[in-house]
Amino acid sequence: MSLLYIDACIRGDASRTKRLATTFLDTYFKTHPEDTLITREIAQHPIPPLNAKDYTKREALMAAGKLDAPVFSPAWEFAEAEHIVIAAPFWDLSFPAVVKAYLEQVSVAGIAFNYTETGSIGLCAAKDLTLITTRGGITTGDLAFLEQGARYLEALSQIYGIPRFQCIAAEGLDIEGLDVPEIMAQAEHQAKEAASAL
Repeated sequence: MSLLYIDACIRGDASRTKRLATTFLDTYFKTHPEDTLITREIAQHPIPPLNAKDYTKREALMAAGKLDAPVFSPAWEFAEAEHIVIAAPFWDLSFPAVVKAYLEQVSVAGIAFNYTETGSIGLCAAKDLTLITTRGGITTGDLAFLEQGARYLEALSQIYGIPRFQCIAAEGLDIEGLDVPEIMAQAEHQAKEAASAL
């Protein structure tokens, strides 16, 4: 089994999101030591967003059926992973732009999904996609509409054919007066439980 870890933690080791992700991964590999970890550090080594030239080239390769071209390697890596974990902080109501740029490269018809007469069909092998995030404010209850990152990834999971989506989040971390260590401790407990359940 393989677990693909997509690290979009812009603040590196100072990132609270990365702390949660590390807790999740450590717990997972304690119970699955035989599994393979594949890491894409898109915060440190971002994949550029598609521009007109690259898009035209990609479309030509797809039309020619050349899905083994090197440009499609991120898409194949994503499509073949059994578990996918994305660690990304909550930025501007969703996630950092590097995540969107990465997903543009992953969303390839014929690799991650396919079109049919009745709609798209997912081709990804993953059993689950986990988003690990931290938020400075609160986006639950009446403010749930503000959270667009998890919603976006849950929708993409359906397109990719990934049956299970889950989000592990610590929020309210920048609100004065809240017990931040306790919030993080609760989120780390959630991360451990979620990792153990895979």
